[in-house]
Amino acid sequence: MVKEAMLASERLLEIEEKFEAKVERIVPVELDEEALRVILYLKDGTNLRVAEQWAGA
Repeated sequence: MVKEAMLASERLLEIEEKFEAKVERIVPVELDEEALRVILYLKDGTNLRVAEQWAGA
């Protein structure tokens, strides 16, 4: 369970690094051992909702 939670936080960091040039802020909605849900507020005023779920969850 701890391993999956670490994967979610690592994935959040990866998203932050990859999209830092286009994203104004990232708001985590759900970050646990089963899923990652975030809202990316883009610099152009739009937003993108991202949801990921891990296999076996």
